[in-house]
Amino acid sequence: MREADGALRHLTVELGDLGEQGVGGVGVDGLTRTLDVWFDTIFTDWSVRNRIAEARDRVAAATRAVHGVRQRLAERSAAEAELAALAARRESLLVA
Repeated sequence: MREADGALRHLTVELGDLGEQGVGGVGVDGLTRTLDVWFDTIFTDWSVRNRIAEARDRVAAATRAVHGVRQRLAERSAAEAELAALAARRESLLVA
């Protein structure tokens, strides 16, 4: 989970360079892990179970967000290629 959070933080920085928003984290906080280790009761088990479910939902949301960003970047790349082709065609028409 820490590795995934680190990768998502790095992705957020890179996306910021492209003018896109980040996708958020997926981790379970340290307090929950500490409470589960020291006070292993049914209440902490429920809490951890709920946190795991929330983390699973955040992973799914992050996956959808990354997919959306990839799709927007692909569309943007295609639009930039089309603009470059149109600019080259315009230049050739003006020169001819």
